Amino acid sequence: MNAKLRHWLWNLSIRRKLTAAIVGTSAVVVLVLAVFVSGYKFYDDRRAMLTDLSTLADVVAATSTAAISFGDPHTAREILQALNLRPAILVACVYSKISAHPGVFAAYERDQRHHACPDQPQEVGASYRFGQFSAVSNISLDGDAIGRLYLAQSDREIWLALRVYLLVLGGVLLLSIGIAAGLSRVMQHFVARPILSLAQTAERISQTENYAIRAPEFGQDEVGHLIRSFNGMLAQIAAAEQNLHRLNGDLQAEIAERSRANEELRETLQQLRNTQEQLIQTEKMASLGALVAGVAHEINTPIGIGVTAASTLQGKVEELRHDFENQTLTSSGLRRFLELTEQSTGMILGNLERSAVLIQSFKQVAVDQSNPDHRRFEVAAYLEEVLSSLRPRLRKTGVEVQVDCPPALEIDSYPGAISQIVTNLVINSLVHGYADNSAGQVSIQVRPNGKGMEITYRDDGRGIAAENLPHIFDPFFTTARGAGGSGLGLHIVYNLVTQQLGGRIVAHSAPGAGAEFVFTVADIDLIDEQHR
Repeated sequence: MNAKLRHWLWNLSIRRKLTAAIVGTSAVVVLVLAVFVSGYKFYDDRRAMLTDLSTLADVVAATSTAAISFGDPHTAREILQALNLRPAILVACVYSKISAHPGVFAAYERDQRHHACPDQPQEVGASYRFGQFSAVSNISLDGDAIGRLYLAQSDREIWLALRVYLLVLGGVLLLSIGIAAGLSRVMQHFVARPILSLAQTAERISQTENYAIRAPEFGQDEVGHLIRSFNGMLAQIAAAEQNLHRLNGDLQAEIAERSRANEELRETLQQLRNTQEQLIQTEKMASLGALVAGVAHEINTPIGIGVTAASTLQGKVEELRHDFENQTLTSSGLRRFLELTEQSTGMILGNLERSAVLIQSFKQVAVDQSNPDHRRFEVAAYLEEVLSSLRPRLRKTGVEVQVDCPPALEIDSYPGAISQIVTNLVINSLVHGYADNSAGQVSIQVRPNGKGMEITYRDDGRGIAAENLPHIFDPFFTTARGAGGSGLGLHIVYNLVTQQLGGRIVAHSAPGAGAEFVFTVADIDLIDEQHR
């Protein structure tokens, strides 16, 4: 169906659709019946016409026997001329088989310009072709065929009769359409009116949003059932609307309460964030304080040796001055003093140099941990400086740390972040992996990885339980809170790796199999050996 026609049909009113349906159905039924009856009428009239023409041919053939047998064509033409009384007969021809008179013996032609006898007649029988009927009969004498009769008749009478019949059917069609139109108007009152009333009610409700309106009921048929269902739906909508208004009031009150609670929650969350930042800074300062304490303890030994040597040297200087003033100084005593002086100054100088190295390492590490800027540094040497600041605490536990790093690896990155990460990982291993002060082995492996760097930290301690492994980077999560653990060490490591260094970190562990932390450093600038 054409799209425009479909659109036009959809937009018709119910009354017009109902009228079109009834009138169209009636017209189609009458039209189909007319076509069927007309076809049957034409077929039946043609069959009757063929029968009548065949009978007429037999009669004329019988009356023409004497004319052919006596060779009298004039009598045969008079017989055929009698067919002039039937206007439908177009041609009548008598053919003789007697040798004295072969071919057309006599003929009757109503219109010689358009109709003539054929040279040879058709086979015996009646037929209809090319708009005319024809019949051929044998002319017999004593059982022998002495000739044939050919008749041709127009089918005009059939078409005239069919035209009259069609006019009658057309009148019947018009009458049925009129009756169908009147019936449709009656049916509109019973079908379209309730539907239109329902549509008007729905439109009023849509405009006023008043769900108390009800559609009038007209009967108990399907339309009436539809109207009752519609009214029931309106009742449910009205009840739901009242319930919705009530729930809306409750919801607004709950939203206001939730807004107040959310505001309080935001304030509490901000306080928690501030507290967390303070705790993280406290943890960093505590780590730095532990570093200071360890380095101070480490420096105390060489300085103490230097003080002792200086004190001994001072005493010997007093003895030398006393001997010199009293003129009791001997060459052997001066020699012993010089030897002692050489030993003491060497001891003082060596211990002071050792202290200077420790102080320089501590100074660099401390400055990096408190300074967020990046700089250029050698990774292997810097890791040794970081571990030097951790030697006092490592020496108490018997845990050895080995570094596997290319000596020529130099980068431009954040040394303070790397120092804090390594320090926290080592402290985490000492607190959790070797809590019983047992000896162990820690390895730190550094490898360039594309445009970044990958560091693998591994210890052979007690390992991490499977249920705790997913939470080790969570803030304030610790299994050694009673032993001084704050739960911020690995959280700080995670933040430094993922935020400041732009990398990622993963942990692998199992109870009794140690712990492994693999993290990448993305925010670096690898420096080639030829550009150093």
